[in-house]
Amino acid sequence: MRADASNSQKDALMGFIGKGFTSALDVGCGTGEKTSFIARHTGDTVGIDPDAGHVQKAQARYGGRHICFQVARAEALCFAFASFDAVFFNQSLHHEQAECQEAALREGHRVLKPRGRMLIVEPIHGSGALGLTLRLYLDEKAQEQHAIRAIKAVSKSESTLSFRGIKDNRHDGPMTA
Repeated sequence: MRADASNSQKDALMGFIGKGFTSALDVGCGTGEKTSFIARHTGDTVGIDPDAGHVQKAQARYGGRHICFQVARAEALCFAFASFDAVFFNQSLHHEQAECQEAALREGHRVLKPRGRMLIVEPIHGSGALGLTLRLYLDEKAQEQHAIRAIKAVSKSESTLSFRGIKDNRHDGPMTA
């Protein structure tokens, strides 16, 4: 993953996807690079993003027999109840409008199969040298903090979800649940 200079996202994904998943959903897939990585280690994989241009690029570059991309919003998923073994929000939740973040997480939970797993990786604002540099150009602190609050709120209200925060001080550490 080119944008993952410290391999933190790759490490988080690898620790999660080796669980024998046969179907996966990548919410907020962007142009599909991470979705493609997930698909190489799982079965059928779907990437969704609200940006039609991103979806078009992802489908052209990575689309194939076991991977597809669709234009969709996280808070209104177009999939049946219990459709996926795994749902990924890989640095995408904070890009959702604040008032839609909890709904997006609940939708992710809705489409999980019984005993399915959800991985949420969120940046911790301003951590690491890269985070401090990016803050000069793109300040997403409020969105990131709201995303973490939404994760905690949903994990408290859904009896099958648990929240675990992880900070890795080597780099812009992910927050996972």
